[in-house]
Amino acid sequence: MDFSERFALKEQKALKRLGDAVIYHEYDRPSVETFAIVELDVEHPGEYGADTLTEITLSRLSHPNIARNDEVTHGNTVYRLTKKIRVEGSLITYSGIEV
Repeated sequence: MDFSERFALKEQKALKRLGDAVIYHEYDRPSVETFAIVELDVEHPGEYGADTLTEITLSRLSHPNIARNDEVTHGNTVYRLTKKIRVEGSLITYSGIEV
């Protein structure tokens, strides 16, 4: 196992420790239980002032095909992934809207 694989596994373990249990719904595939960090009301600078978004951080190790319009169930709330915000190592953060 090389350094990048070990680092990605450490990121995934940290996500399990810091994140919440969620259900990931990928289009045309069965739902999967996983972990994600869901942050509500995060402000991002926008064209006309600050936008308030929900950020959802997932691991690409457990879901290599994360894409827009996939859905994440966090508690009783379902979020649709809308826009990729950032990629840090094996972690990918999307904005989400409540469905």
